[in-house]
Amino acid sequence: MKGLQLAYAKFYNHKYKQDGHLFQGPYQNRQISSRASFLRVKKYIETNPLKDGLVKDIAKWPFSQLTLPI
Repeated sequence: MKGLQLAYAKFYNHKYKQDGHLFQGPYQNRQISSRASFLRVKKYIETNPLKDGLVKDIAKWPFSQLTLPI
């Protein structure tokens, strides 16, 4: 797997004229310190499929909290 990931990273970096680790930039780690922050992050995550055009109705997303059994 390491060789496969290395080969893909080299291919991707060459194709898009980038360098370094494939996922080095966009991800951040922050502590959620309040309920308001938690709800904001939860809403952001849950609405991503809708914003990205993967579904027109969030209830149709198979991983939505609305469709998971409780």
